Amino acid sequence: MPSPRILLVDDQRDILRMLHATLDTLGHKLDIFEAPSGEEALLEVTRHRFDLLVSDYKLPGITGVELMKKVRAKNPDVKAILISAMNDRKARDEMREAGAIAMFDKPIPLADFLDVVERALGLKRTILPPEDEKVQANRETISDLLTKLRKQVKAQAVYLLSDRGRVLERAGDLYDSSMEVSLLSAIMAIFASGQRVSRLVHQEG
Repeated sequence: MPSPRILLVDDQRDILRMLHATLDTLGHKLDIFEAPSGEEALLEVTRHRFDLLVSDYKLPGITGVELMKKVRAKNPDVKAILISAMNDRKARDEMREAGAIAMFDKPIPLADFLDVVERALGLKRTILPPEDEKVQANRETISDLLTKLRKQVKAQAVYLLSDRGRVLERAGDLYDSSMEVSLLSAIMAIFASGQRVSRLVHQEG
């Protein structure tokens, strides 16, 4: 089976190098290509078929959304992650409506980025992996329960976490998948605070 191909596009060379080096830390076998402009990205697309496009939103002469549409005209199955230096709601809505699987603001939250890449490419999860093999035995039952719970409370997503903050099971996806790691970190911080308060109450009692 061929290695997944990723095309990184940004007019800032240091961003390209940083993204490339970050992807290398995953340990998966990936074919990573770099392009400093939309024109060069489109040239690469004529030479290779890509599984994932990671592009800056604002490129010289073209937006990341326009580039994504042109890449998909040649490679309809490609998934896209867009990165922006602008915290602009209108731009984010445009990226989402165009079909980007995730959007990140600069500076890029690297753990979130890597987790989205692993999920997009169907790779073994190393950033937010399952807790252990014991969970697999009850996976279907737990998944069904979480799906029912999600429907009952009308939530975007429901997570089952270990006491270490690892995702054991999920149902649904967040409206903005780039928020997942930050949200889980906040939940675990609240959990840890609750444990500390509980210990203090017991000590005083």
